[in-house]
Amino acid sequence: MAGTRKRTDPNIRDPLAESTVSRRLWAAYLSRGFTRASFARALQVRYQAVDAWDRGAIPTLDNLIAASRLVRYSLDQLCFGHA
Repeated sequence: MAGTRKRTDPNIRDPLAESTVSRRLWAAYLSRGFTRASFARALQVRYQAVDAWDRGAIPTLDNLIAASRLVRYSLDQLCFGHA
C-alpha cells in the first residue's frame, strides 16, 4: 500500500528509553498489560484518542496525569524518560 507506513512496536521492556512522550506512554501501557482498547476504557477516553497518542499526538495534561497513575510511572518519567 503506497503511502502507508507501519508503526514500529515500542520498547515494552524499557518504556522510558523511548524517544517521545507518546511512545513512552504507548510502551508503558503495553508493558502493564493494557491493550489500546482497555487503556482507553480505563481512562474513559475514546479508542481513537489513544490511537492518536500512539501516532504522536500529546494527551491533555489531565489525561497524561491519569495515564501516569495507570501505568505506574511518574509524570516526569513519562515526559522525560531516563533523562
